[in-house]
Amino acid sequence: GNSGANIILALGYLFSRAQKRSPECFELNLQKTCTQLIQLLGTPNHRVMKALDFLSQHGFIEMGEQSVTLADKERFDEYCRFLRLFLRKALDKIQPIPNDTAEMVFALAEQNPEIISPVEQTITVNGDDLWLLLSDLGLAKIGQKIVDSLSEVKLLLISKDDGEGEGANPLSGKTYSAKSGPWMMYYLFNKYKLMVPAL
Repeated sequence: GNSGANIILALGYLFSRAQKRSPECFELNLQKTCTQLIQLLGTPNHRVMKALDFLSQHGFIEMGEQSVTLADKERFDEYCRFLRLFLRKALDKIQPIPNDTAEMVFALAEQNPEIISPVEQTITVNGDDLWLLLSDLGLAKIGQKIVDSLSEVKLLLISKDDGEGEGANPLSGKTYSAKSGPWMMYYLFNKYKLMVPAL
């Protein structure tokens, strides 16, 4: 249905195939790549070029006169993961979260990259560490509200509670668990939801 997303995923496939032959290959021939995408997907050249322009405008690739170069492989792979979930409609059930809560999703993912791993796993987050991160983001005043919001959508679950928090930190004495699968979906959704190619 979404030819732009399919073109981008097929381009990801061409890059990964090239990297299997030569791990440091981040550049493809533009003309050959367009021809391969047209043959693979049966889509017209102008749609392929629109998809490549879209990727270039968003900083995923750089286009030369005769080449297509990956600008940031990790970010491009992450975007392709988002598109696969988008096409499978796996993101349709995601409940919207406020911007400050999304900011916390990004910050915790940056601090604990395993939380957005495609391999399903559960990580443990100490309440004091969570409070420190909220404070660093300037969100301590609404910290409990953000944690409650993350709990409502089942991103953070209390796994241990040693009673009331101490002082200004209501999260002290608590331990939270977070599953990488749902966290990754919220992370990708909030990061790329405005970047769906409409081609």
